Amino acid sequence: QCSLLCEALVDERNAQVDVGRRVTPVQQRALATVDLILDTAAQMLEEVGADGLTTKALAARANIRVRSIYRYFPNKLAVIQAVAERVAERQKVVLQVATRRSDNDTPWRIALRRELRALVDSFGTEPGLAAVRKAMQTSPALKHVHTDANDEIARLWAGDLASRGMAGPPKQHLSVARTAVKIASALLENFPREDAEAREAQFAELYLVLESYLANYLDSQDS
Repeated sequence: QCSLLCEALVDERNAQVDVGRRVTPVQQRALATVDLILDTAAQMLEEVGADGLTTKALAARANIRVRSIYRYFPNKLAVIQAVAERVAERQKVVLQVATRRSDNDTPWRIALRRELRALVDSFGTEPGLAAVRKAMQTSPALKHVHTDANDEIARLWAGDLASRGMAGPPKQHLSVARTAVKIASALLENFPREDAEAREAQFAELYLVLESYLANYLDSQDS
């Protein structure tokens, strides 16, 4: 059985795997079909991982024809990318909502805890998230999705740092935010979804690390 990476690239010098959608759904029925494909794929990724997902098995699980999948997606990597993009968009919205809950007068530690809590909770409710993240990091054809998603969150976080009075130019805010996102991403890599106690312990570690890092730039603003 060919692994995800094997499917993604046959020749690193020339291969450009098509992971774009073939048809963009517009009508309600088409939108519902694509949602069914992505929902089913996310659940299967949760159960069998990216290497265990095939278009044939996906079609059988969703109770649709394989050609219905190929109408919208050229291959399984395109399906996984669409799932990844949907997850990334949802997480961005989650973080935006959490950021808005804290005005500029809210102590930054409280705001950070709220934002991390929202992000961690979203990790616990997204089917297939761990498999999607692994696929994005191991497949060259999907790696840009992971990079783009992290960059969007970093830009959002950079704006929050600036609104809390962090000194320095916007370029520095973005650099700090990108580092914070990389730290969070690494610590959430093997996030325990089923074990509540382990999940809370990892949340505490994540908060401690980011609090210690951001204190270098924000503590002077609270004094």
